Amino acid sequence: MRYALEIAYNGTNYHGWQVQPNAKTVQEEIEKHLSILCKEPISVMASGRTDTGVHCAQQFIHFDSSTIIKSQDHFLYKLNGMLPPDISVAGLRKVSPSFHARFDALSSAQTAANHHGL
Repeated sequence: MRYALEIAYNGTNYHGWQVQPNAKTVQEEIEKHLSILCKEPISVMASGRTDTGVHCAQQFIHFDSSTIIKSQDHFLYKLNGMLPPDISVAGLRKVSPSFHARFDALSSAQTAANHHGL
């Protein structure tokens, strides 16, 4: 199953989006907590990246999981409860296996999200 998440974060405490050795990143935090919830290693792909200390009001990411998420609201509640308070997840949708957060961002993240049912 492929899922897309709409996220936002305050980047003050992070060394950008992308996982880096010896640095705390937003991607690392999200992957860690998704892996716990899904009970399997999860890697995410983002529509873009940010640098150290940069905030993000809206970003779309996707991930694949064998977990079937029955209640999107319950999953979001649990995920937001696990994440640090400076990272939040605003939406979750099951998307087609061909959806790609980066490559489907045609002119804006919202266009891509609408195209794939977010």
